[in-house]
Amino acid sequence: TFGHLDDCIVIFIMTPSFRKPLEQKIMWRVRVCIIGGGRVGAIHLKALLDPTNNFTVTSIVDDSPSPAVIEIVSRYPDVSIKGQTFMDDVILGSDVVLIATPTFLHAEQIIRALGHGKHVLCEKPLVMNLDDVNRVYGLG
Repeated sequence: TFGHLDDCIVIFIMTPSFRKPLEQKIMWRVRVCIIGGGRVGAIHLKALLDPTNNFTVTSIVDDSPSPAVIEIVSRYPDVSIKGQTFMDDVILGSDVVLIATPTFLHAEQIIRALGHGKHVLCEKPLVMNLDDVNRVYGLG
């Protein structure tokens, strides 16, 4: 789905299962993995760990996470930090993949997550060029 917000283009990518009607009451917690343990990943991590929401953070994927992420994770024993080599395992153990890495990595990470049938949330800008937009959008 494409939409315009003033001078910005907003692109939403949904997996086919996301288009199904949602239940009236959600009875489970949504498992989220975060790819990217930098400043932006830490912001998302703090928001997702809020106990009033319906999310469980399973893992953060980053070979060298920021001190902020390490400090936050130290207070939550159920959240782990995994290196890039474990990305597929982490993605498979989640319902949603949140991508908070540098933009040049987004396209391949989105494609990887969608390839595993996961819902994807991605930091802006989505990708670097129109070719990547077309590759990513064709999978969503």
